[in-house]
Amino acid sequence: MDHLIKPYQGELVNLVLEEEQAEQLKTESESFPAITLSQRQQCDLEMLLNGGLSPLTGFMNEDVYNSVVNDTRLPNGVLWPMPYYLDVDQEFADKIGIGSRIALRDSEGFMPAVLTVESIWVPDKELEAEQVYGTSDRSHPGVEYLFDSVKDVYLGGSIQGAQLPFQYDFETLRDTPEELRQFFEKQGWRNVVAFHTSKPMHRVHQEITMRAAKDANAHILLHPVVGMSKPGDLHYYARVHCYQAIKKHYPKNLVALSLLPMAMRMAGPREALMNAIIRQNYGCSHYIVGPEHAAPPNVRDDAARFYELLGLEVETVEVSRDQKVKAGVLGVGESALELLEATDADSPIARFIEKRGEGIHHITFEVEDLEDMLARLRANDISLINERPIQGIEGSLAAFIHPKSTGGVLVELVQSTEGADQ
Repeated sequence: MDHLIKPYQGELVNLVLEEEQAEQLKTESESFPAITLSQRQQCDLEMLLNGGLSPLTGFMNEDVYNSVVNDTRLPNGVLWPMPYYLDVDQEFADKIGIGSRIALRDSEGFMPAVLTVESIWVPDKELEAEQVYGTSDRSHPGVEYLFDSVKDVYLGGSIQGAQLPFQYDFETLRDTPEELRQFFEKQGWRNVVAFHTSKPMHRVHQEITMRAAKDANAHILLHPVVGMSKPGDLHYYARVHCYQAIKKHYPKNLVALSLLPMAMRMAGPREALMNAIIRQNYGCSHYIVGPEHAAPPNVRDDAARFYELLGLEVETVEVSRDQKVKAGVLGVGESALELLEATDADSPIARFIEKRGEGIHHITFEVEDLEDMLARLRANDISLINERPIQGIEGSLAAFIHPKSTGGVLVELVQSTEGADQ
């Protein structure tokens, strides 16, 4: 494979043991302390095991982590933009020590790998957020995940793999770096331009990849993320069918499709660099970086830019965990505009946008007594989505009237916190 670009730092790491050794490791691991990996941890583990994160041979120890967070480099000076560690809670950390071997289990109880602990520390998450994401504002989904979902103690150490994590769909599209490199070799490909995406592709994407391939005299690898993507992204199962369909519209033998089990962080420039390094390990010589690449959702939202030009500013931002939505309020005289963003692909807002597209979602009227108003509406045979008030933004109470009773317009009734206290 000398005509393909070399892996980052020259050697592709493979942390999965030979079959006999792997079986022995599985037997030994039955006596080890064990943790069940989160989805992001499982994605990171798979990328370590298959060599996608070469030259890393395990989760980073404290010295490596500090070097990457502060200097964007490994201690030996090699460029490396993103930290990879194993986070655990304090209770588990108290039970282990340096040299402990930990069985890493997936959500079904299978044991893909064992970690030998080399470092245990409590990180400065504020510093990590500022350095990696450029902000400690929790409205950034990556920062919110860091503070709310990542546990308080980090572990680092070497990994021995017994097997890659099991995947039960699109098995023929899940290639390791070594397998993809073998495919490129077999096809006689030399230059390969990678296209990273976590969204469905459309005609403009096709044109971008075609032009990039022409400029680089290269073939194309469609390499979508199917691990953890951005909040609000369409589930990968539907997206993969989209990629398979659009692949048919490229010239024959120009394009390959393979799925990347990576967990996105939405860390902007740092993650863009990380994505390029990963694609080099997969055998790609070129990589397409788009505007605001790997940024949080809606960072290029035209609506937000429009309101800014009108001199309107977001006065408050709040996340409703119950409704799985983030809301920003723009003051307009005595009224207000509320900009909504789904925080979960399965939220009501996300389903609405998927069905009808972006635009005006609903109109809100403030009432003094929501319970009384709902009773009056029911008495007049008005169809309600919410028979009882639900928790709204900024501590308010809310309820929705069904569009079939309002001429097709979704109407929300809101009782403010002040009104609730009266």
